Amino acid sequence: MEQTVLETGLKLTVQKEVGEKDTSKHYGSGTLGDVFSTPALVAMMIEASARLVDDHLEDSFISVGKMSQVTHEKPTLLGESVSVQVTVAEADRYHVVLEMEAFDETGLIGTGCHERMIVERDSFFRKAMERARRLENKDF
Repeated sequence: MEQTVLETGLKLTVQKEVGEKDTSKHYGSGTLGDVFSTPALVAMMIEASARLVDDHLEDSFISVGKMSQVTHEKPTLLGESVSVQVTVAEADRYHVVLEMEAFDETGLIGTGCHERMIVERDSFFRKAMERARRLENKDF
Protein backbone atom coordinates (compact mmCIF):
# COMPACT_ATOMS: atom_id res chain seq x y z
CA MET A 1 0.00 0.00 0.00
CA GLU A 2 1.37 3.43 -0.94
CA GLN A 3 0.91 6.59 1.04
CA THR A 4 -0.11 9.81 -0.72
CA VAL A 5 2.22 12.82 -0.70
CA LEU A 6 1.37 15.75 1.59
CA GLU A 7 1.10 19.13 -0.11
CA THR A 8 3.85 21.65 0.53
CA GLY A 9 2.48 24.73 2.25
CA LEU A 10 0.05 22.72 4.41
CA LYS A 11 -0.07 24.43 7.86
CA LEU A 12 -1.28 23.89 11.40
CA THR A 13 -1.22 26.33 14.30
CA VAL A 14 -1.57 25.27 17.94
CA GLN A 15 -1.71 27.50 20.99
CA LYS A 16 -1.41 27.04 24.73
CA GLU A 17 -0.96 29.00 27.91
CA VAL A 18 2.41 28.42 29.61
CA GLY A 19 1.70 26.34 32.71
CA GLU A 20 3.85 25.25 35.65
CA LYS A 21 4.87 22.01 33.88
CA ASP A 22 6.13 24.02 30.88
CA THR A 23 8.60 26.11 32.89
CA SER A 24 12.36 25.81 33.14
CA LYS A 25 11.97 25.22 36.88
CA HIS A 26 10.00 22.04 36.13
CA TYR A 27 12.75 20.84 33.76
CA GLY A 28 15.55 21.30 36.31
CA SER A 29 16.77 24.79 35.43
CA GLY A 30 15.66 26.32 38.71
CA THR A 31 17.78 29.41 38.28
CA LEU A 32 15.65 30.40 35.26
CA GLY A 33 12.42 30.16 37.26
CA ASP A 34 8.99 30.52 35.72
CA VAL A 35 9.88 30.97 32.05
CA PHE A 36 8.81 28.74 29.16
CA SER A 37 11.45 26.03 28.80
CA THR A 38 13.17 24.97 25.62
CA PRO A 39 12.15 21.29 26.14
CA ALA A 40 8.50 22.39 26.38
CA LEU A 41 8.88 24.46 23.20
CA VAL A 42 10.42 21.52 21.34
CA ALA A 43 7.66 19.18 22.58
CA MET A 44 4.98 21.62 21.45
CA MET A 45 6.58 21.93 18.01
CA ILE A 46 6.91 18.16 17.59
CA GLU A 47 3.34 17.57 18.77
CA ALA A 48 2.02 20.10 16.23
CA SER A 49 4.13 18.53 13.48
CA ALA A 50 2.91 15.01 14.29
CA ARG A 51 -0.72 16.17 14.34
CA LEU A 52 -0.36 17.93 11.00
CA VAL A 53 1.21 14.93 9.29
CA ASP A 54 -0.77 12.13 10.97
CA ASP A 55 -4.13 13.83 10.32
CA HIS A 56 -3.44 13.45 6.58
CA LEU A 57 -2.31 9.82 6.56
CA GLU A 58 -4.24 6.71 5.67
CA ASP A 59 -5.18 4.58 8.71
CA SER A 60 -2.41 2.02 8.22
CA PHE A 61 0.35 4.68 8.39
CA ILE A 62 1.88 6.79 11.17
CA SER A 63 4.69 9.30 11.25
CA VAL A 64 7.76 9.10 13.48
CA GLY A 65 10.25 11.83 14.27
CA LYS A 66 13.68 11.57 12.69
CA MET A 67 15.37 14.92 13.41
CA SER A 68 14.61 18.23 15.10
CA GLN A 69 16.58 21.44 15.17
CA VAL A 70 15.17 24.28 17.28
CA THR A 71 16.40 27.74 18.19
CA HIS A 72 14.74 29.28 21.26
CA GLU A 73 15.47 33.02 21.11
CA LYS A 74 13.21 34.90 23.57
CA PRO A 75 11.79 34.24 27.06
CA THR A 76 8.07 33.81 27.72
CA LEU A 77 6.66 33.95 31.26
CA LEU A 78 4.31 31.60 33.08
CA GLY A 79 0.71 32.41 32.15
CA GLU A 80 1.49 33.90 28.74
CA SER A 81 0.28 32.28 25.51
CA VAL A 82 2.51 30.54 23.00
CA SER A 83 1.49 29.74 19.43
CA VAL A 84 3.35 27.31 17.19
CA GLN A 85 2.84 27.18 13.44
CA VAL A 86 4.20 24.24 11.47
CA THR A 87 4.33 24.16 7.68
CA VAL A 88 5.14 21.33 5.29
CA ALA A 89 8.25 22.52 3.44
CA GLU A 90 9.07 19.28 1.55
CA ALA A 91 7.36 15.94 1.25
CA ASP A 92 7.45 12.67 -0.61
CA ARG A 93 5.60 9.44 0.15
CA TYR A 94 7.72 8.55 3.19
CA HIS A 95 9.54 11.71 4.30
CA VAL A 96 8.25 15.11 5.44
CA VAL A 97 10.25 18.23 6.33
CA LEU A 98 8.44 20.83 8.41
CA GLU A 99 9.35 24.43 9.16
CA MET A 100 8.32 25.56 12.65
CA GLU A 101 7.81 29.00 14.19
CA ALA A 102 6.80 29.91 17.73
CA PHE A 103 5.32 33.20 18.94
CA ASP A 104 4.15 34.72 22.20
CA GLU A 105 2.08 37.90 22.53
CA THR A 106 5.19 40.01 21.86
CA GLY A 107 6.48 38.26 18.75
CA LEU A 108 8.70 35.50 17.43
CA ILE A 109 10.36 33.41 20.18
CA GLY A 110 11.72 30.44 18.26
CA THR A 111 12.17 28.66 14.94
CA GLY A 112 13.03 25.18 13.83
CA CYS A 113 13.03 22.38 11.34
CA HIS A 114 11.62 18.90 11.96
CA GLU A 115 11.78 15.76 9.82
CA ARG A 116 9.25 12.95 10.08
CA MET A 117 9.24 9.57 8.37
CA ILE A 118 5.98 7.96 7.26
CA VAL A 119 5.88 4.26 8.08
CA GLU A 120 3.37 1.44 8.12
CA ARG A 121 1.97 1.22 11.66
CA ASP A 122 2.02 -2.59 12.05
CA SER A 123 5.52 -2.94 10.63
CA PHE A 124 6.87 -0.21 12.93
CA PHE A 125 5.47 -1.80 16.10
CA ARG A 126 6.51 -5.29 15.00
CA LYS A 127 10.11 -4.08 14.61
CA ALA A 128 9.97 -2.33 18.00
CA MET A 129 8.79 -5.54 19.67
CA GLU A 130 11.55 -7.53 17.96
CA ARG A 131 14.12 -5.10 19.35
CA ALA A 132 12.59 -5.37 22.83
CA ARG A 133 12.75 -9.18 22.70
CA ARG A 134 16.49 -8.98 22.08
CA LEU A 135 16.84 -7.34 25.50
CA GLU A 136 14.76 -9.84 27.50
CA ASN A 137 17.67 -11.76 29.03
CA LYS A 138 20.23 -8.98 29.10
CA ASP A 139 21.71 -7.91 32.42
CA PHE A 140 22.85 -4.28 32.34
